[in-house]
Amino acid sequence: MARRVQWARGVVRARALPIAALACALAPACGGALTDTAVVAPSETRCQTTIQASASTFPHGGGRSTITIESSRDCQWLASTSAPWIGLTPSSGQGPATVAVSVAANPDHRPRTGMLSVNDRQLELTQEAAPEVIESGGNAPEPSLPAPAPGCSYRVEPAALSVPAAGGAQQLTLLTADGCRWEALSTASWIAISTPRGSGRATLRLAVARNTAEGRRSGTVRVHDIVVSVSQDGAAPAPPPPSPQPPEPACSYELNRTSESFRAEGGGGEVRVKAGESCRWTASTDAAWIALESGRSGAGTGDVRYRVAPNSSTDPRSATIAIATQALVVRQDGAKPPDKPDKPEKVEIGGPVAGLGGSCPALSFRVGGEAVITDRSTDFKHGSCADVRNGTRVTVKGARRGSEAIRAERVEIER
Repeated sequence: MARRVQWARGVVRARALPIAALACALAPACGGALTDTAVVAPSETRCQTTIQASASTFPHGGGRSTITIESSRDCQWLASTSAPWIGLTPSSGQGPATVAVSVAANPDHRPRTGMLSVNDRQLELTQEAAPEVIESGGNAPEPSLPAPAPGCSYRVEPAALSVPAAGGAQQLTLLTADGCRWEALSTASWIAISTPRGSGRATLRLAVARNTAEGRRSGTVRVHDIVVSVSQDGAAPAPPPPSPQPPEPACSYELNRTSESFRAEGGGGEVRVKAGESCRWTASTDAAWIALESGRSGAGTGDVRYRVAPNSSTDPRSATIAIATQALVVRQDGAKPPDKPDKPEKVEIGGPVAGLGGSCPALSFRVGGEAVITDRSTDFKHGSCADVRNGTRVTVKGARRGSEAIRAERVEIER
């Protein structure tokens, strides 16, 4: 029997249905008499999100940060950015979540800013400019350094550096006592020091410019009275220009579904990735209750198989599986409320373990098609929790309510 549902603006005419009940109400196959029920959609005020970044300023070499999203569990959100040097994973979801932010290196000698948005909230990210280096074979005038602090001594390792003509990043280890301040200077215009001053033990990061001349050149880096010699090979004669190569095709990715729903008991799922033959991709998730069984990486068209663990909470939950530039939203119903428990049933089953997930002592697996979960109270015989693996033959004794997973009281491991 179908149930007719209408939206009422600003007035609750009946208790709002859970998501699963609302879906059933809209489907004729669920049965039930035709009734008038008013359901209020989540208001804009209720679905407002707040965002907070663990870091919003990045060095020129790039880095990573996280965005914490606070929102009601039934409110969806979309994360986006117009800056091509900022990556977001995942880019969509529902309820509270954490978004991983990756910032690429800044090749320009000037700082840059980019905006990212989560629904109606915006956050500005800034990145430092790349250090200026001058590609020159000459040395800069001899610099002067302040005298070291009284009682402080310094040592730099290694005492000399040999750099190829291509240049690049180099580093030195500065050893001194905590609280001893220091300054570092380069005597060569083609050697740049990213952090020229500080205190205590540190790593000096150098950027050495490419040597375009065929002759070898040398310079020094000074830390007070310590002098480190830096020599660089000359450039090799230019090879003949390579034959032009056709540009690689741009990669695009598509999933055969963007969301999947599971009952509280959990289960297995699969999503297909469509891409060009040379386009590589990876799959990942931050949700501990979703285990990727196969398809963590691949190229071209392929399948990602995953398993959703039973939900013992009465609250529904959702998470995402990030695949290349796309995201699959996984939703799961909450468990049956505790005020309507089924009478526990004693169960004993045996066979090989399959679909193992979780971590000791909270494991989830299947034996003979039956879902099993363990916890701190589970007694492991003839071994320990760590001895349970896919294919291990076990005998499980426990109890379950209705269609829930078997809560193992004892797991006997066959040797």
